[in-house]
Amino acid sequence: MFDYGTAAANRAAYGTAQPPDVAQQYWRLGDVPIDLVAGLFDGVIPPDNVRTHYKAMQAAGLKVSLKEFEFGHLDFTFAVKEDLKRYLMRLLRK
Repeated sequence: MFDYGTAAANRAAYGTAQPPDVAQQYWRLGDVPIDLVAGLFDGVIPPDNVRTHYKAMQAAGLKVSLKEFEFGHLDFTFAVKEDLKRYLMRLLRK
């Protein structure tokens, strides 16, 4: 989760001094295959954040893949390109 930088700000947002560790809950995903996508030019969710979750999911023993595209954040919603469509359709056909 996002760290607001101070214990007070984190308490206001999460009720604790530290942001929750989402990775501690990955075990709940069981054997569900997970396919992450990241935009290399995403200013909302930086690709490093996605990579961090990817590595944590791998460490938890989950079936996870990661594909990075040369997209910004909104490209995944409003400017879906052929390479993304092909990739997603291939995943859905698995």
